[in-house]
Amino acid sequence: MATDEIIHNLANIGEHTSCRNFKIETGSGFKYMEIRKGESFQTKSTTENYIFFILEGEWSITCNEFAAKDFKNGEMILIPKTASLKVSILTDSKILVFKFDTISSGCDRFALQSYEEYCANVRYNFNPTPIRKPLDTFLDQMVYYLNNGMDCVHLHEIKEKELFLLLRKFYQPDELADFFHPIIGKSLDFRQFVMRNYENVKSVEELVKLSMYGRSSFFSKFKREFGMSVKEWMLNQKSKQVLLKLSDPDVTVKSVMDEFEFDSYEQFNRFCKKHYHNTPSALLKVLKRKQ
Repeated sequence: MATDEIIHNLANIGEHTSCRNFKIETGSGFKYMEIRKGESFQTKSTTENYIFFILEGEWSITCNEFAAKDFKNGEMILIPKTASLKVSILTDSKILVFKFDTISSGCDRFALQSYEEYCANVRYNFNPTPIRKPLDTFLDQMVYYLNNGMDCVHLHEIKEKELFLLLRKFYQPDELADFFHPIIGKSLDFRQFVMRNYENVKSVEELVKLSMYGRSSFFSKFKREFGMSVKEWMLNQKSKQVLLKLSDPDVTVKSVMDEFEFDSYEQFNRFCKKHYHNTPSALLKVLKRKQ
């Protein structure tokens, strides 16, 4: 499976056109894929949230600041929206992917928001969560349905609700707080608004105007939700994308500066020292040694 086909499959989960009830670019859905050893794919910013259920095989995943972490069959991991992502397939693999933008069920949204109180005790490190009974049976059934052409929108809606019900019933709140940590917040609607729109605006002021909140109200709400100012958060998001790009084997300092519109080496040097505690050249050497 070619790299561009993998990315297309991830981005267009459940895309069919022969039936009005088949999924065509909706916000959620399941996709089964078989990928050969040696394939890889990456994106500067994921457009949705993804849960990777690795059924067979081993993967190496770089996601934001977490570099080249290994995952294997029987494990699941959440990839949050707008993540800088790079995946290398280490062995022939079978995977079920669940893609979602917002959680459709009010009950599930409330449950996810309630895990925020557990996050204070969680040191998030992008670790996998085990797939255990009865979730494994659910995944096998979903693969069987998809392989036999059942891709109706109603099936995806029902199975999304069943998935979140199984997670709430058979996993502890602290496990779910760790698993969903990147997308948990005090106000999911506000968080989702920010994640959906911040890359499409040219300035913080434009994002404030789009939100329909007053300026001071927006900044106050943002600080409560993300724990930092809007400017700091935007720079952190940019730092994740820059780090992913720097990890490319053939990249140069100049090409990264050009892509992310740094005006001078001095500006880029200050940026790297602040976010990575290293100069651009030294950081490149460190990242290449890890490859």
